[in-house]
Amino acid sequence: PDEEEPESGQLDSSAGRFVRYQFTPAFLRLRKVGATVEFTVGEKPVNSFRMIERHFFRDRILKTFDFDFGFCIPNSCNTCEHMYEFPQLSEDI
Repeated sequence: PDEEEPESGQLDSSAGRFVRYQFTPAFLRLRKVGATVEFTVGEKPVNSFRMIERHFFRDRILKTFDFDFGFCIPNSCNTCEHMYEFPQLSEDI
């Protein structure tokens, strides 16, 4: 069996739902940053696709974004670009 599948042979439904990044202190001093997200849709349409993105620093949530993509066409590859302005972080964080 595939190493990513649990022993039961079923796929993990949350696989691919979370992305973790680690950035350098220099990155955190930037004012703005852009990110491109690409996702593909399988054989069935997605009637109401929503992506919630949360930015944390250590255990503290800094910002939340809620994106509503609406209807997504079956067998499509979709790309969206987001520009983020970072909140001002205090030196003690």
